Amino acid sequence: MKRIITLLIVLFPLFVWAQKNYTAGQVITKSGEIIKGDIDYREWNVNPHEIKFRKGGEVKTYKATELKSFKIDAKNELYESAVILYNTEELDWEGMPQFQTYRDIDNSIQMQQDTVFLLVLVRGKMNLFQLIDKKKRLHYYYRKGNGPYEPLIYRIVKIMRPGELLMNNILQENNLPRSIAFEDYKGQLKYGMLDCGNMDSGIDKLTYSRSIMDVVRRYNECAGQLIYLKPKDRAHKFLHGFLGRVQSSFEIKDANNKAATELPTTWSTTFGLGLELGMPRSKGKFSWIIEALYMRANSTITTTEEPLDLGSKDFSYTLDVEGFRFNGLLKYTFFTGKIQPYIKAGLGTSNYTKRDFLVKDLTTAQTRRQSLLKTEPFLIGSLGVKAYNLFLEGRYMTGNDINKVTGFDTSMRRVSILFGYALPL
Repeated sequence: MKRIITLLIVLFPLFVWAQKNYTAGQVITKSGEIIKGDIDYREWNVNPHEIKFRKGGEVKTYKATELKSFKIDAKNELYESAVILYNTEELDWEGMPQFQTYRDIDNSIQMQQDTVFLLVLVRGKMNLFQLIDKKKRLHYYYRKGNGPYEPLIYRIVKIMRPGELLMNNILQENNLPRSIAFEDYKGQLKYGMLDCGNMDSGIDKLTYSRSIMDVVRRYNECAGQLIYLKPKDRAHKFLHGFLGRVQSSFEIKDANNKAATELPTTWSTTFGLGLELGMPRSKGKFSWIIEALYMRANSTITTTEEPLDLGSKDFSYTLDVEGFRFNGLLKYTFFTGKIQPYIKAGLGTSNYTKRDFLVKDLTTAQTRRQSLLKTEPFLIGSLGVKAYNLFLEGRYMTGNDINKVTGFDTSMRRVSILFGYALPL
């Protein structure tokens, strides 16, 4: 078992690094040709400049300059090639543009040109796109017809000497440095939606977020030209059933016997059920898991005090526990395609329906029963791989002292290998 866990730990980083996540999709070339195949879907946290496309065993890399668009079929997710200008100014306090007074602020925004695949949020009379740049800053763009990709401007600047009140409810009467946000995107949207006159109130409440999608969707519905709306990222739900083997090791202490240090490791069978709930807007990467598992562990040892001088005694120790483990885990999945490597970490508690720990003095034939706690909290860490709906997982669990009596510490560690099936709900 330890060899299996060690092998998983060694190979896991290499597996993740080498993992490809090809999923069904299609590309549209600059000439308008539609080619169906498989796309290496990386669930991009930064918009890609190129993609890998596989057809008939041949893999080809397409740059944003070579395609019009591409689509991930399973998620109905669209990306469109575009030449854009994006704001390179920082949003954090230390790096944002700095001016001495409000009057010094200019409209010269630091912009940079790039050719990239934009994520399509809405298509219709007005199209809406999303860009996350290499600094992880979020940008939105709109386009009407065959016009240019217009950046929706959101800017934050820092004023070192605000001075007297210059803008109602924004600047105060002191000279403490402060930041001001310019929400030009609201005016841009209002101007672009003049032909649908009931949009202003919704735009005024907008934040620079995916909430812009809703306003653009309603505008296209008003214009009668809503063509596409990016599906919401739905949180997945799975019911887990699993079966496995557990190797348990035991540390013991006996105030009357220095030779008592540990019991032999033992193997047992475990099985249980779990419920996995995905976190919304995490693109399937994060999820919470609750589990209930049956467990049992038992071990026996005979010890002899050393040295074998006058008064030395022989003892036998028999530990037999049985019950249920209840776990709460946070799961992170590296890729969410057909093959999904993942890690888990969390807390658990064992509730024992049987907790016998007998200590027998072989010299006098007297037996005493150690008093153990009914519950045991423990920590959990695991590595696993899911293929389609089947998964294989290596897990390590370590608990604390479950012996009520001082001087007679008893603790357990467990290494397990689990096989399971995840039933989508």
